[in-house]
Amino acid sequence: MSLEGKYITLLENLEFAMMITHAMEEMGELTQSLSKYLRDVERKNQLRLKDDIAEEICDVEIFLEKIKKYLELQEDVDRYKAVKIRRHSAYVQGDKL
Repeated sequence: MSLEGKYITLLENLEFAMMITHAMEEMGELTQSLSKYLRDVERKNQLRLKDDIAEEICDVEIFLEKIKKYLELQEDVDRYKAVKIRRHSAYVQGDKL
């Protein structure tokens, strides 16, 4: 591989690492928003907290889509999702698989 090719590969790897780091930060923010929602036992801030959760879900979904695209995982994710949805549906109906 040429020096230029190595440089491009390095930049792509750094870009992906930054994307993953940002995704993890967004997931952390979603975790915090969900935790705040659970702690609001007096239900004083429900509308604001729901809005915060919606915004954080949006951020996480955007980064998950980017990661799936970068790693070409859409088919794998769809396959796993179908299995897990069936498993969850069976569990909810009382037919543990």
